[in-house]
Amino acid sequence: KALEFIDASAWKMDRLISGLLKLSRLGRGNLQVGPVNVGSIVDSARATVAFQIQSQNAIVNVQDLPPCQADAERLSQVFASLLDNALKYRHPERPLQITIWGKIDSDGALYCVQDNGRGIHPDHQSKVWDLFHRLDPVNDPVGEGLGLTLVRRIVERHNGKAWVESDGKNGSKFFVLLPLKDKNLEHSS
Repeated sequence: KALEFIDASAWKMDRLISGLLKLSRLGRGNLQVGPVNVGSIVDSARATVAFQIQSQNAIVNVQDLPPCQADAERLSQVFASLLDNALKYRHPERPLQITIWGKIDSDGALYCVQDNGRGIHPDHQSKVWDLFHRLDPVNDPVGEGLGLTLVRRIVERHNGKAWVESDGKNGSKFFVLLPLKDKNLEHSS
């Protein structure tokens, strides 16, 4: 029994260290910025969580998404984390529906991952981006509390913004705004 506990603790620590290393690497190295087909990025992210989507009978609607200038690998991490988050925090009493949409406006390329999950009370919305923050550490799904921190750091490295809107009961809308063209972005390190 003690060995099982040690093994489980070591596995959890390994995942935590891996996540922290990933977070640390975000601040170093150049971004490989270029034109990105965001629809393809989202399709790939959706394929990686296809089992969870199917097992939860979730419906994922992806609307036409405008292209942008970004590091494709990093942007893929953003959408994978946002999809994973929507799947983890589904509302237990209703079928999960996720809609991903985007548009170009005067501020840049705006994308939204919208769900009908548990929602996030307005008092907690700024905290969800904090490292290791969990709304309910006892009852929340398995995770390290790094996903949304990674999302925000990646988006900020692209000179963009990420935020959430929710009434606390009827799901959440996670927004990502990326500049259409930022000369400083191509030389980020």
